[in-house]
Amino acid sequence: MNINDLQYYVSLSQEKNFSKVAQQYHVSQPTVSAAIKRLETQFASQLLVRGNPHQAITLTPAGEQLLAHANEMLYHFRLATVEIQNSHRQHLVMGMPPSSRPTIFQGLPNSSRIIIWRTWIRWKKDHCRH
Repeated sequence: MNINDLQYYVSLSQEKNFSKVAQQYHVSQPTVSAAIKRLETQFASQLLVRGNPHQAITLTPAGEQLLAHANEMLYHFRLATVEIQNSHRQHLVMGMPPSSRPTIFQGLPNSSRIIIWRTWIRWKKDHCRH
């Protein structure tokens, strides 16, 4: 089981059609089928009731349970991705015209003023070369 398997499963529960899910993710229909089979093997349960090719699929009770958990897992996966990506940002870079400095720095502790001022100077040196 992998994150793509869960994404295909959640989409399949909404679309009710293997081909549409395959198109949505730009994969083949057998790729989606294999993902669902992996999930069914992992949980030792049938998750979907597949009708004839012209009928939409439906979720079994086990499939409904997995759907609730899959949505939670995907939410937490996206949340972790954003948090980890944002953890690489170490400082705020901002530029401002000299006339706005007194207004912006007013009320900040001196240590914060120094950090903001040094950041602005560093940004100016990097971006405003003549």
